[in-house]
Amino acid sequence: MLRVLPKRPQSVSLAAGIAAFISVPLAALGFVVQFAIGGTADVSLGAVLTAMLGTHLLIGIGEGILTALVIGAVMSSRPDLVYGAPDYRGARTEELV
Repeated sequence: MLRVLPKRPQSVSLAAGIAAFISVPLAALGFVVQFAIGGTADVSLGAVLTAMLGTHLLIGIGEGILTALVIGAVMSSRPDLVYGAPDYRGARTEELV
């Protein structure tokens, strides 16, 4: 994701927010697939898919916004904690002692 976005510090927060948004509906879709494989309920697959994806798309929006805000806040105070931050150099062994 960072390869597509511009090389700016805000791109890390944006990429994290997009990833968080996408992960929530994908997890819901994974449940729907498992529900379809189980097939023991008297509820139609279309109803389950609509309910799960509709609800989790809204949850994903909130998750994406919160993740982007938190990553942005952490990057502003401790960019060394965020992998992919522009000035991330990794932990040095003398800092860990």
